Amino acid sequence: MKILLTNDDGFASNGITALEEALSVSHEIYIVAPDDERSGSSNAFTFKEPLILTNRGKRRFSLSGYPTDCTNVGIKAGIIPEIDCVVSGINHGANVGDDIFFSGTVGAARMAYILGYSGIAVSIASVDPSSPYLHDAASFVVSFMKDFLLADKVPRLFNINYPNLPPDKIKGMRYAPLARRNYGDSFDAAPLPDGRTSLQLVGEIGGLHSMEAEHETDADLLRMGYITVTPLSIDCCDYKYIDLHTKKKQNG
Repeated sequence: MKILLTNDDGFASNGITALEEALSVSHEIYIVAPDDERSGSSNAFTFKEPLILTNRGKRRFSLSGYPTDCTNVGIKAGIIPEIDCVVSGINHGANVGDDIFFSGTVGAARMAYILGYSGIAVSIASVDPSSPYLHDAASFVVSFMKDFLLADKVPRLFNINYPNLPPDKIKGMRYAPLARRNYGDSFDAAPLPDGRTSLQLVGEIGGLHSMEAEHETDADLLRMGYITVTPLSIDCCDYKYIDLHTKKKQNG
């Protein structure tokens, strides 16, 4: 397969290097990644100014944009051949629960899905960019694609989280629903000489909980030592609400 790699940690990150090394054994790999860190950029993209593309060697490019821009450029700009899927990561830090709405890693994979391609977002539960288990996580992606994605002709969107654990401590893989996260955000305000105010985001990321108590979430299972895989969709419609009000109108 021809695979486009991208991320939100930047072209030089250890995570994308681990993926390139693992996937290039059996696949044709192309990289279009941000020229600097773009964490927390979600599905932001550039449309009012030009993007600067830099050739970093054979099949490797950095881009002056967001992760979503990288996916868009890789698929639509004609700089690489037609690809089969996009793999985004390996992100330094887990993306569980509501994190998927803010993550640039997930945003890049989601953009692939929007454009009609399979997208896989991959994260490891460690903020250490030199985690010794990055290559184990990359190896899992190789096996996951072989066993699942390659046999499925329908575009899919997956969010994968890998525990920061040695292989003998990994309990296996589990498909998991998303948790809900409590964000304890606040801001430190400081006046500026010109009368404006500087606001610095502070606070701690809160705990995670399940929307439905009977289900173990991605966060629960990741803490237990499982690799979690969450199939995602881009349909945000609240069908229960539509059904409820349709029935009310019909009974009305």
